[in-house]
Amino acid sequence: MRGDPVLLANLTSVPRGSSPFAAPLSPISSGLGAPTFNRGRGGRAAETFNREFGPQLHESKSPGSVRASREALGLREGDLVMIDIGGKGQKTDVDGLVSGNLNAININAQPNISLGRVRLQTEADEPARCPAGKGIPNLVNIDRWPPPEAASAEGFVPLAKGFSDLTTMEGTPVFSYHVAELDRVTSEKG
Repeated sequence: MRGDPVLLANLTSVPRGSSPFAAPLSPISSGLGAPTFNRGRGGRAAETFNREFGPQLHESKSPGSVRASREALGLREGDLVMIDIGGKGQKTDVDGLVSGNLNAININAQPNISLGRVRLQTEADEPARCPAGKGIPNLVNIDRWPPPEAASAEGFVPLAKGFSDLTTMEGTPVFSYHVAELDRVTSEKG
């Protein structure tokens, strides 16, 4: 239904016998706070955003001044694109609960993972690792979240109208401006 934003928890569980916590914790390969981008579509698009639009976004300080299109980020018609507002990547907790998405473009004001004892998977063919203090993968870093009392925050997600096929939020407080932005950035077919 057009006008209804897509909200998904994207939660699955891993059988206890195959817990990703069987191996000892090890850090992800990037340096402290360094951005990481996976080889998937979302990683390539986020990396292009940061190179082509990141400086303009952080210089302007004005929501809505940057609205990158799918084409500008190297995405083709028919490519499935997912954005996660407040996303931190695909995480697995100590009980085996998997949340987030490996290939999402993560829109976040926080540049680093601060999740405690979870594992983060950054590539489909690599194991999940302990990410605390490391950079959020596939990150489009906004400077700050709009305040909860904001009547409108159109454009705080620096992507064009209809950019995403699937837009999610997980573990993030939802204010009316979030709903408006979810609707704006999600395609009519999303």
